[in-house]
Amino acid sequence: MSLCTRASFPPLLGLCLVPLIAACPEPEPEGEDAGSTGSDAATADAAIADTAGSDLARPDVGAGDSGPTDQARPDTAGGDITSSDLVQPDVGQPDVGSGPYIQVLSPNGGESWGVGSPHAITWEAEPGSGDVYLQYSKDNFVADITTITTGVSDTGRHVWDPVPIDLSDTVRVRAGLVDHPGVFDSSDADFSLREGGWARHWDDYDHPSFPAVAVDSQRAVLVARAGQCPGGTTGLSILKLDQWGEPVWERCIEGPVYPLDLDVDPMDRLYILGRFEAPATVDFDPGTSVHEHTAGGNDTFVLRIEDNGDFALFFHMTGSLTATGIAAVGLVGFAVGGYFIGDVDLDPSAVGGELSTLGGNDAFLALWGGTVLDWAVRWGGASHDMVLDVAVDSRNKILAGGTFRGTDVDFQPERGTDLRSAPGDSAFFAVRYDRDGSYEGAHTFGWSGSGSFDAIAVDSSDRPYFVGGGVGQPGEALSVATTAGPVTLTHQGASDVVVVRHDLDFAVDMVSSFGAEGHDEFEVVAFGPSDELVATVGTSSAALDLHPDPQRGELNTSEVSLAVFDSSMEYQRHRAIPVDSEYRVGLGIDDLGYIYLADNVSWDVTELAPIEAPCLSVAVPVDPDVASDFLIKYTPELCW
Repeated sequence: MSLCTRASFPPLLGLCLVPLIAACPEPEPEGEDAGSTGSDAATADAAIADTAGSDLARPDVGAGDSGPTDQARPDTAGGDITSSDLVQPDVGQPDVGSGPYIQVLSPNGGESWGVGSPHAITWEAEPGSGDVYLQYSKDNFVADITTITTGVSDTGRHVWDPVPIDLSDTVRVRAGLVDHPGVFDSSDADFSLREGGWARHWDDYDHPSFPAVAVDSQRAVLVARAGQCPGGTTGLSILKLDQWGEPVWERCIEGPVYPLDLDVDPMDRLYILGRFEAPATVDFDPGTSVHEHTAGGNDTFVLRIEDNGDFALFFHMTGSLTATGIAAVGLVGFAVGGYFIGDVDLDPSAVGGELSTLGGNDAFLALWGGTVLDWAVRWGGASHDMVLDVAVDSRNKILAGGTFRGTDVDFQPERGTDLRSAPGDSAFFAVRYDRDGSYEGAHTFGWSGSGSFDAIAVDSSDRPYFVGGGVGQPGEALSVATTAGPVTLTHQGASDVVVVRHDLDFAVDMVSSFGAEGHDEFEVVAFGPSDELVATVGTSSAALDLHPDPQRGELNTSEVSLAVFDSSMEYQRHRAIPVDSEYRVGLGIDDLGYIYLADNVSWDVTELAPIEAPCLSVAVPVDPDVASDFLIKYTPELCW
C-alpha cells in the first residue's frame, strides 16, 4: 500500500501540551554529550577495586545524611575501612563536606530504556573527586558485571551510546570514583533494558528526497531515498536495517532516480515504485550485472529486489503518468495505481498496456502477475480523476481510493457502466477489484466542496479503512449509507478528516469524521498487530481535539502527530513528530507494533529532538545546511 503522501499543512511551530502515557519516562537533564561504550569485563581497569557482590553501606557522616545508599566512603578520622566503620545512615542528602562521595541519580530504578539508542547516566559527586567509572549488572553485581567506561571526567553526566542489546528487567548501574576504590553507588532499584526506539538520519543529499519505508516479516526495515552512492554520485539509495537499526545491506542505483512507494511480498522481496528522468540511461541492477533502461520523459518504474539485495525484475512505464501507490499481490504479483493524461503504455514490451484518457487526468489501476501485465483499467470524466492509494487484502482483493470530479463518471468503462457524479467540486471514491480484474463495486460521496481518500489500510479481518479529507460549509450535513443505517457527518472546519470502513462484502459498515476550524487531515495510515490504526495527523487548526476528555487528544496548530486509534476509531494516544513534516511521509509497522516513520528535515534544523518528553535522553544532531532524511523507530507506546 502507499505510505508516501504530500502534506498540505504548514511546518511545525507549536508544542504538544498533552500529558504523555505513563509508559514513557520523563526527559533526562540536558548537557554536553560525552563518553564511549565499554566492553564486557569482570572488573574495570586496575585502578578500580573488585566490587562484585553486595555494595558497601555508606558510613554515617552527621546530620546532613538522611538517605540510605549502598556506597562506602573512608572514615574521616583516617585509616583503613573496616566493617565497624560501615553503618546504615538516616534518610537524607550526602554530606558534601565530609570527604569523597558519589551518588547515582539516573537510572535509579523503574526506568525502561530502549537498547541500541543513547541514554544519559547522571550522578552527583564531591567536587574534585577525580574520574568516574561506570558499570552495569543484571544481578545486582553478584556475578554479572559489565564495564560501561573505565574512567570519564566527573561532569555528572555520561551518554551511554548506544545502550547495548542486552535485554533484561533487572538492570542496575554503578558509578564509582577511580581514585577512591571503595567509594561507589548503584541504582536503588532495578530498571529495564528492552527493545526500544531509535533514530537514524542521512545528510548526503541537499534536497528533500521523500524517503519511503516498508517492514518485512523478519522485522527488518527497508528504506528507499534519493541519496549519495558510494562513488559520490547521486542516485536511489536502498537500505535494509535490522530491528536494532544496524545495516544489513545497502544498494544504490546511480542517476536521476527517485522513490515513490515501497511494499514487500510474503517472500520478503522488495517492490520499489519510482520514477526516472530523461535523457538518462540507468542501470537498475545494483549488483555486478547490467540492466539498462532509458527514460523517454519523466518515466515510471517498478523494481523488485530479492531479500538479500540482489536484482530480480524491472518494469518500465512510459507516458505522462503519475503512479501513487504499489501493493504486492500474492507471491509474484503487484498492483499499481495513479493517474495519467494523454496516451501512456504500462508495458512497452508487450501488447495490452496502452491507455488513453477520456478527458483530463484519468485514474488507472493495473495488476502484474509475475513478469507480465495481467490487466489495466482506467476511469474518468471530462475533468480530473485520480487514484491516490492502493492496497491488497489477504484474499487478493485490489483496493483503490482517490478523488473524482464532474458528472456521469463511469467507474467501469471497460466492462460495463457504473456512472457516478460528484456533489461538489470533487468527491471521495473507493473501488474494489478481484485478482482477475473483475469489478466489485464503488462507493462515492462528498460535501459541497471537495473530497479525496488519500490512504488505505486493511485490518486483520480484511476490512479496508479508507481515510482522507473533505471540504464543505461549517455545519453542512452529509448522510452516508452504512449497514447499520444512514450516518450523518457534520462538517466542522475548513477541511475535516473522514474515515470509512468496509466489511468483507465491500459494504460500508462504519464512517466517522472529525475536525476543527482549520485544515485537518490524515496523511498515511497502517495497522498494527492489535488492529490499532496508526496515522500521521496534520492540522492547521488552533486546537484539534481527538478525544472528548479535555486532558487527552489535543493537537496544536501546525502540529504533525502520530496518533493511534482502535478499530472503532476511538482515540488511544498520540505524540508530536519532531520535525517539519511538510513533505511526503513513509510509515511502516512490524508484527510487534513498533512503528517506523521516514520523513525529511527542512534546512536550518540542527537536531532531531522530540517536541514532547522523549524516551531518548539525547537528541540526534543533524546538518542545518542540508535537507536531511530521517528514520525513527517508535515503540508501541510512541516512545523513541
